[in-house]
Amino acid sequence: MKEWLVVDGYNVINSWQDFRKFREENLEHARELLKEKLAEYIAFKGYSGIVVFDAKEVQGVASFEKNGALEIVFTNEGETADSWIERRVYDLVKSGSSVFVVTSDYAEQLNVLGSGAYRISAREFREEYLLTKKQIAVAVLAVVVIMTVQIYFIRHIRNTRAGIEEAVRENQLTERIFKAKTDAVSRYKTGFNIYNASAPTEVESATRFYSVLINLLQMTGFEDAVVVKVNESKDAVSFKVSGEAAYFSLLDLFSSFRQSSHLMRVLNLELTGLTDGYVSYSYTIECRIASVSEPPKTEKQNN
Repeated sequence: MKEWLVVDGYNVINSWQDFRKFREENLEHARELLKEKLAEYIAFKGYSGIVVFDAKEVQGVASFEKNGALEIVFTNEGETADSWIERRVYDLVKSGSSVFVVTSDYAEQLNVLGSGAYRISAREFREEYLLTKKQIAVAVLAVVVIMTVQIYFIRHIRNTRAGIEEAVRENQLTERIFKAKTDAVSRYKTGFNIYNASAPTEVESATRFYSVLINLLQMTGFEDAVVVKVNESKDAVSFKVSGEAAYFSLLDLFSSFRQSSHLMRVLNLELTGLTDGYVSYSYTIECRIASVSEPPKTEKQNN
């Protein structure tokens, strides 16, 4: 069953204290304020509404406006709001609608009751409106709270999802790094397999070892390394090698040293971690020099 709220506009404006300062100064503003209040009220209640202003305050022919579910009616000149409301209420009740009429006019109240509608005084309607206003505020607050909670959970879910995706990426990266390290260590150990290799020998000279070292560095991608001789004796020669390279490439280089046919060893290794698996390195590589045997001395025979 459809429910209607029919309001005698000027009766409410003249009854409510809310409109006191507008009644004499700006009646049009009072009408607009009442329209806003009624539109808000019926929207919350789910009613259809009609507010009627008679022509005693507005000269001219009847007019009709609509604001959502609220109809705004100005009667013909000389027609009272009471008579217009009586006719419309009779039609609405006859159609099966429930009708609530807001007026403090006693004669109009009697006519309303006689037509089968419900009457509400302007004072009673003000109390009902203020109560509804509080309910609207509570409802709006509840909506804001619900939306805030929803936004929080949506953000939380997004952050959780992003965290899970980041954890998956980190796990995949860790697996790749672990595999790369395992492969590098495996290659390094393979290079250390001396059971099938011939025993390393001493190098003929410091110059020869320098040539062997430079060749090894170029073959393994370390051609930019800085090589400086640090010591040379009749038994050994050593060079300091420094630069920057991928950590696993450095392991491959050390494996190449181990597989060399010359007797060499790495000393004083220093590593400093950089980014993306790179390190700054410095080490000393030493190689034994073959001793040159002196020719045997021959004794002079005494004649």
